[in-house]
Amino acid sequence: MYYDRKNIIPDYLIHANFHIKASSIGSNAQSNATDFKTHLTLENVGRRPVAINRLKIKIHEDEKPSKYDIVHFESGDTFIANNILIESGQIWNGGIQLQQDDSSNNRYFNGSYLNQMIKYLYFSPLEIHLANGEVLYADIKIIK
Repeated sequence: MYYDRKNIIPDYLIHANFHIKASSIGSNAQSNATDFKTHLTLENVGRRPVAINRLKIKIHEDEKPSKYDIVHFESGDTFIANNILIESGQIWNGGIQLQQDDSSNNRYFNGSYLNQMIKYLYFSPLEIHLANGEVLYADIKIIK
């Protein structure tokens, strides 16, 4: 039974959730972009520890948006030097600030408008980039 464990539990598997009430979307005057701030919980249920150096997420208003209606957010360069380390079976809990990705094809979004609409927005799976080059996708459980 222990031998078959490796066939059942994947090497890398992350569960993610955040509280919608603890999240905000706003304009950043310094970078002239939009920021997404939230309190994120990541649980490593895989067999191996992970070192996360970049997070990405897409937010949109409609269930089937066009490419111009999607706002791409990603973590800043601070994670490259300070990876989030999560051992197998452990939980990481903390505040995260994601900035609007410069390569987005989307139109300019008003941060205060999105902040008012945050309860009704759609979130793509969280794209998690590991230090070893692997990319994981975690469905986000949004707690309202």
